[in-house]
Amino acid sequence: MAALGWPALGTEAQLWRAGQLADPFPNWSEERFALYALYPSRRYLPANVHAFIDFCVENLPAG
Repeated sequence: MAALGWPALGTEAQLWRAGQLADPFPNWSEERFALYALYPSRRYLPANVHAFIDFCVENLPAG
């Protein structure tokens, strides 16, 4: 599954709930994984990196 992905268009959740999208991997089960964000310092952290870290903290389940 490494390097596979698809763009988030903002409408996929609505389409999924409406039954308009098919599951591309019906026999695949989700595995738990660890995700780490390593950066040299928070002092001069670029805004886009800060936003990505905040997004992950808010939207990914905590271990």
